[in-house]
Amino acid sequence: MNAKLIGLIAGVGLIACSCGSKEEAAVVAKRKITPPVASVDLGKHTFSIDPTKDTTLTTESGSTIFIPAHTLSTADKKAVEGKALVEYEEYMNQADIILSGIPMQYDSAGQSYFFESAGMFNIEAKTPEGENLVIAEGKSVTVSQISPWEDQKSAYNFYQFDTTAGEWKYIDTRAAEPAAPKPKKRLKQR
Repeated sequence: MNAKLIGLIAGVGLIACSCGSKEEAAVVAKRKITPPVASVDLGKHTFSIDPTKDTTLTTESGSTIFIPAHTLSTADKKAVEGKALVEYEEYMNQADIILSGIPMQYDSAGQSYFFESAGMFNIEAKTPEGENLVIAEGKSVTVSQISPWEDQKSAYNFYQFDTTAGEWKYIDTRAAEPAAPKPKKRLKQR
């Protein structure tokens, strides 16, 4: 059975769930997301939402995104009126991760490690005009990502890649939850 990984997003950005040499630590701190091939579509989903209402989005993989009402705001802390566009992209296997260009090294206590990912995603919100939105102070967005990994006994470390600083930031450690069972198909009555 697939596991459901839940992450509370402290800011709209990249989140990764993972596990992780001193010489590389300085390089890792300055890394940026650099896809090796331009314009590869990894399955980005764009949703148009009303940010003044509670919204639950569901992706084809079964992952869900819950955005409470009045959670999104402009960079200068103004409430968002009208529509907002939420872009969500998952990276569930090595090919997706390589093509995304996301740096997969993390520095911890002077040691550099390579992540082993149970799944990652990128989530961003914008106005229809292209202005980047942020999560309002004191608010959060919940992403429940379906992972192909079946290990539900281990705890997973959650990290966020800070695209401005070019480094990974540790968020939390949690155990995976079982995914909700898929509904059985109903047969049509004749």
